[in-house]
Amino acid sequence: VESDRLSQQRGKIRNIARLPRMTSLQDKLAGPVKTASLLLMAGVVLILLIACTNIANILMARTSDRAPELFIRSALGATGARLAQQLLTECLLLSSVAAIVGLLVAFWTTSIASKLQPAPLSAQRYSILDWRVLGFTVAVAFISSLIFGVLPSLFAGRVDALGARPSRSTRGARLFRETLVAAQVIVTLILLTASVSVGRAVVSLMKTDRGYDVNGLVTVTVSLRDTTHLLPERRLPYFQEALDRIRRLSGVRSASATEFLPLYDKAFMGGPWGLDGRPAKESSMRVPVLPDYLKTMGGRFLCGREFTDAEVRAGAKVVVVNERFASEFGSSVDALNHQVTQADSPSWKIIGVVKAMDYTTDGANRNQMFIPAHSPADFSTTFVARIDSRAERLLPAIRDIIRSVDPQVPIVNAKTMEQRLDDLLVRAKFYRTAVLLFAGFALLLAVIGIYGVVSYAVAQRTREIGIRLALGATPVKLRGALLRQGLLPVAAGAITGIAGAVLIERFLESLVTGAKSIDPATFILLILFITAIASASIWAATRRIARLDVMEILRTE
Repeated sequence: VESDRLSQQRGKIRNIARLPRMTSLQDKLAGPVKTASLLLMAGVVLILLIACTNIANILMARTSDRAPELFIRSALGATGARLAQQLLTECLLLSSVAAIVGLLVAFWTTSIASKLQPAPLSAQRYSILDWRVLGFTVAVAFISSLIFGVLPSLFAGRVDALGARPSRSTRGARLFRETLVAAQVIVTLILLTASVSVGRAVVSLMKTDRGYDVNGLVTVTVSLRDTTHLLPERRLPYFQEALDRIRRLSGVRSASATEFLPLYDKAFMGGPWGLDGRPAKESSMRVPVLPDYLKTMGGRFLCGREFTDAEVRAGAKVVVVNERFASEFGSSVDALNHQVTQADSPSWKIIGVVKAMDYTTDGANRNQMFIPAHSPADFSTTFVARIDSRAERLLPAIRDIIRSVDPQVPIVNAKTMEQRLDDLLVRAKFYRTAVLLFAGFALLLAVIGIYGVVSYAVAQRTREIGIRLALGATPVKLRGALLRQGLLPVAAGAITGIAGAVLIERFLESLVTGAKSIDPATFILLILFITAIASASIWAATRRIARLDVMEILRTE
């Protein structure tokens, strides 16, 4: 492809750090939504599996209870295939009704989600009134019914020919139900692990040291395009007049302006600059700024100083580089007073070194050069102001001051830096909440499934339990025995689920920025949490043992 040809010729063009890469228009437009959709879709599929295993357990129990009926039908000439067909028909009818109800619930849920979603995601629409969505729903309902309806129907022909009793479930059916419980635990552990991993990724993004202080920082973006200040000789006076008025405002500590604001720009003017003729390993981004920009942003100087107003007016060839650039050629102090060079371009004298500032969300152009902006950009420039109190308090006043300099200059964006950071993380927070809800719902379904299996086991073994009670066993001992028996598939599922959780973490690392594998201690805590919830469910399911009437059970026998 063309990108491969360019990759082979990149040495003839320039020594760039990143290879050319072709991207389809569909992937470009989808952006992070595609990644998040894959993540949420995987969660939906896992929850569907848990729901299907619950249904399969219910159908298994129902098939066992209907053993006498199935035996009579078999005695009257019904074949095993005919009995399986009857059970499948009933399953398909139930799934069809459930699919219709599910669509109604989905319509209601999506309407709520569209109203509750954050403002930056307001363009994201949810719709189920689409033939593809409806077709997918019908297909899933049919296939899940077919798969999880066939398995219980396999036991339909295994009825006791001598008169099966409902209390005599086959060993295979019991093993099948326990396997389904283990599968539920596996999927639940996977979803819980995913929620913890995504949650930690979001927290990590929120706590990342970005090299500047977002608190108390006001940002207002303007555009000089199609205004009287478009001429280069009129740009700088406009910005200086606006900054003078902002600095005179009570509560403002410092103010400046820049062509590129952190976090929201992914493509910068850059190049393979080096030091004193020695090329750097990575391309560097170049950020034009006005005086006091680094001070206003809360940048941390490791050595040297920032530009002066006189250097900006004179267009002095001075530059402030970040620590990463300087480290390629030695220490930060060693870089001072050296020249930043690039081919035939004029050299720039290094007058300061700052801590790296988190400018891009994709990690590109991590080498940074801050140069004095003698003529700020005509396309868009952002004012930044550091204030003593909450930034929201002075945001309207600063916006009005900038507008008063020239009402013809449009203000295209006015927000605090905290709001800009929230906008950047809002999608990650939204999907973190969605994954957490999926994990909670999966845990609820798993608990319901475990409770149902144990409750059914108690109902099926009522005669045995009654005899044990008559022989001197206490309800507490019997409940403890059932608890141990019920926890066996839970433990098997939890141990097996670790492998699935490790795989899903690797999948998340490729989809979610900042997602990392969780430590063994967290795995142990999640397993203990699932075990505790399952134990409480099993204990609640066996509470009816204490209310059994032994004499009534024995008289029935």
